[in-house]
Amino acid sequence: MKRLTLVLALLMGVAFTASAHNAHEAVMEVDLGMSFAGGQKVSIKYKALNLGTGSTWTKLKAGEISRPFPIGEMTTSAPIKCGTASVPAGTHRLFFLVDKQGNQSLMIGGTRQKPGPKVAIETTSAPQKLEHLMLTTIQGEGDSDFMMVMVFGSSMGMVMMDVQ
Repeated sequence: MKRLTLVLALLMGVAFTASAHNAHEAVMEVDLGMSFAGGQKVSIKYKALNLGTGSTWTKLKAGEISRPFPIGEMTTSAPIKCGTASVPAGTHRLFFLVDKQGNQSLMIGGTRQKPGPKVAIETTSAPQKLEHLMLTTIQGEGDSDFMMVMVFGSSMGMVMMDVQ
């Protein structure tokens, strides 16, 4: 929980707000690149979709949309361990899921019809409500681990990942 509090404090300085006309309009495309000491590389690309106030976000949060919602893609030069899930090297689409109980998860790879591995997102309230999806990464405690931090609406979540 201390780590999540630190992440909240860090994100207060990088939060942005913008307006868009519909739930699927992006204000910008973002490409996050990381290189690790062992030579492994990870790239995360996403569009800052307007999710914070639209009906799509409301339905996702209420568990009314059960299909995976695409948010971007991750390319990695080495396998990644994420909780109990293992993701091979390569390019994988990233999807956001919310179940009927409100539990949020990140699906890495797969398709809407054939789901890939799902990883629980540890969530808390965001320091500020954002209309647009924001992803960022923060170096973890080890040489090859990192946190993917997601801010969406008034929620903030994180997923720990370890590059093998």
